[in-house]
Amino acid sequence: PEKADQEATENTKRTCKDFPFALFHCEDLGYKATLDGEEKTEGVDCYKIKLEKKSQLADGAEVPNVEYYFIDKDSKAIIMMESEIPSGSMKGKIAQMKYSDYQEVSGVYVAFSQSMGIKGEASQTLTFTVEANPSVTKETFAFPGE
Repeated sequence: PEKADQEATENTKRTCKDFPFALFHCEDLGYKATLDGEEKTEGVDCYKIKLEKKSQLADGAEVPNVEYYFIDKDSKAIIMMESEIPSGSMKGKIAQMKYSDYQEVSGVYVAFSQSMGIKGEASQTLTFTVEANPSVTKETFAFPGE
């Protein structure tokens, strides 16, 4: 494990209250959500929602922080989220997160599968096991070796 640099740490501080999705409580966070149209995504008719968040740091400068959510018009589940990569070797490319295999956990539908990648390129899929409200100690989040 490595500690993040100062810029990455600041960006994490700016978005730490976004979990699990900033869209769920965007007004409380001071973000602006607008309907940006409708699109078919992953074969599903979706609403496309533009979410303008607090700016972030990229290469030492403040840059816009915008996410696009694609919401299933019928189930209201998030099918995909896209955002532009602001810095590094992938700067300007579109990051995509695709959500699937929704299952109910303690009355809430949760995506048990998430694919991450660059739009139009290969992606990596993660499959989750979800437990509602587990007991967690402070030590769980301690940096190794400290």
